[in-house]
Amino acid sequence: MIMVTKIYLDWNIITHMKQGKHDDLFNILKTNPHFLIIYSTSHISDILVSYTGEENQTRLIYEDLGYISKLTSNYCIYIEDKTVILKQRDPKELFEDSLAQSKERSSNNQLELMLKIVEDMPEAYEAILKFKDSPLPKEISDALESPLTTERMNDLYPGLRDNPTMGNLINISSLNFSKLMQTEEYMNLRDTLQNHLSLKTNGLIDKQPYVELDKIYSNSPVGLSNLTNLLKNDNTPQWFHDLTMNYLLLDMHGFYEDRIKVTDRNKATMRNTIDDGFHSAFAATCDYYITNDNKSSKKTKEIYNKLNVNTKVFSSAEFVDYYNEYILNPNSIMIKIETEHFENSKALINELKSLTGNEDKINNIIDYIGKSNELHLQYGVIINSLLANQQQILTALTAYNGSIVNLHDRLIGVDKCLEAYAKHLEAHDGHLEALGDHLTSHDKYLDIHDQHIDLLSNRIDKLE
Repeated sequence: MIMVTKIYLDWNIITHMKQGKHDDLFNILKTNPHFLIIYSTSHISDILVSYTGEENQTRLIYEDLGYISKLTSNYCIYIEDKTVILKQRDPKELFEDSLAQSKERSSNNQLELMLKIVEDMPEAYEAILKFKDSPLPKEISDALESPLTTERMNDLYPGLRDNPTMGNLINISSLNFSKLMQTEEYMNLRDTLQNHLSLKTNGLIDKQPYVELDKIYSNSPVGLSNLTNLLKNDNTPQWFHDLTMNYLLLDMHGFYEDRIKVTDRNKATMRNTIDDGFHSAFAATCDYYITNDNKSSKKTKEIYNKLNVNTKVFSSAEFVDYYNEYILNPNSIMIKIETEHFENSKALINELKSLTGNEDKINNIIDYIGKSNELHLQYGVIINSLLANQQQILTALTAYNGSIVNLHDRLIGVDKCLEAYAKHLEAHDGHLEALGDHLTSHDKYLDIHDQHIDLLSNRIDKLE
């Protein structure tokens, strides 16, 4: 059976290959029978976001969908019933289904869409109508009227004060979310958050972002870990949600943040960032994720490291180099381990040189290097010993197999002994049964004897 290696490509890599770029990568992917290239519903979203309905654009879109179909053999990864599924699905059919759903969502507000869904369910229909006209919770009503918050509430929820109902709140919230997804409003939200936290623009670059964020939120009642529960989607697995929310959080806090810019020709909005997060999550189910988006790559690597995801992230050029050096030549893996060990040790030594007056940290680093070197040498000895004694291992395995055969023969002998013993026990049971019958007869004789004694005693009493 051929072992399959799953590879996930971001949309830019796919479009560039369709244009004839990345020839080395394309040849590797299509000539290696072990590689399975996978697309996801997020690739369909990448296409859908730019759809205008214009005839020439529609023709190009269907060419792209045909290329995806040929490149991936229709193997698609998607979510259904909170489960990630890998299955062959025609990208053209997925696009048409997504387009129909998108048109339905855009033509109705949220409550109207809910009412349409339950129009044949009278009780649910009436319940939604009643909810639509119900008053706001007291906390929101108070915030609308309070001098301290009324201005901010009017900015966030324009028109809510004039129509303070739950239906109006949902519709305004839906419009606000649409603005985040379709305009530059996400950039303003991101800037507001970073200013509130006193984060400089791109201030987390070249730092350990999660260490810095833990420091920032250490005294917060919310806590960084709780932020990942925001925008919880009950239709996705928890691990998928954690990956996508971590992606968005890193971007919002300025770690290789995405460029947000809306023009007549191009829209780079929050939706692009969310879709990139989805790509990272889907790619986590594969062996390799290939992307030339440096910002996405940086965020994804940090998230994978934090959440212990083993997927390797490469640019197209990095993957070609990795394939030629390590996959085609497995022996060079040992050289890679040696090199990485040397580089890690060198980095620690350089850190040692930069420290002054911190004896504890210096001693800890020295101890780490020493233990790391000892382990490295032990690994080398073990590997060399295994390689040098392959024949001994085979001989031992042969002897072991012989022992197994011998044990099998002995067990057959034991089975025969057990069979004879069982017959002996069966005969013994027969003897015990006969002995029981004999004891029963003996008890009867004793009863008769006792009766004779009683009669004899009575006659003696009469004679006296």
